[in-house]
Amino acid sequence: MPPSYAELSVRTSTNLALAADGEALAIAWRPFVPPTGALADTGDGHHPPTVPFPAAVRLVVTSPGATPQLVSRYPTQVQPPMFVTGKGPWGLNPGGAWSFSLDGKPVFIWLDPAASREVSLVAARLHDPQPTVLVPNSFETLWVPSVGSSGAAVVLNAYRPGADFRQFEVRCVAGPANRRQGGRSPRTNHRPETQIRFPGPRAVREPGAR
Repeated sequence: MPPSYAELSVRTSTNLALAADGEALAIAWRPFVPPTGALADTGDGHHPPTVPFPAAVRLVVTSPGATPQLVSRYPTQVQPPMFVTGKGPWGLNPGGAWSFSLDGKPVFIWLDPAASREVSLVAARLHDPQPTVLVPNSFETLWVPSVGSSGAAVVLNAYRPGADFRQFEVRCVAGPANRRQGGRSPRTNHRPETQIRFPGPRAVREPGAR
């Protein structure tokens, strides 16, 4: 990794998140992807970086005495700041990442920017082929997971600028693709007029909606 990229990564942070996986530890973080061409401008004490930087969310599982194993890797981008104040050098927009256990399995959620003004909250379990979009348009949202007493449901508290507060529930339901094996898949309750299905299967809809 070029020194300028390493310094920018330190200024930005890598959104480290941890979750228990039985007796093992699951770790997620979002390092930059080493550049393959000309180096991008990482900014300095007079101007911030102005372009997005390729990165990847990586999920690793490790346990005492075992070699850490990379189980998933999801391409993403880290966007430049919308505006800056104070003195530089500045980092990129750090986004955010969180973790929780759902039905005894680790789940990682993070803000995944497809563009500077289009940021979705996405989720992935270990070995998922791709992350699932839970809540679109989550720009500048702080997510605070709260695990239910049963361990089969998690409430996501969403705090946004302007005293905007919302709650979403993530819970496990048996899906057609894995009922025969007794498996359970996460479902996210969201707006009543929205119902989106994902491989798994998973759905997004309002709590209590039929």
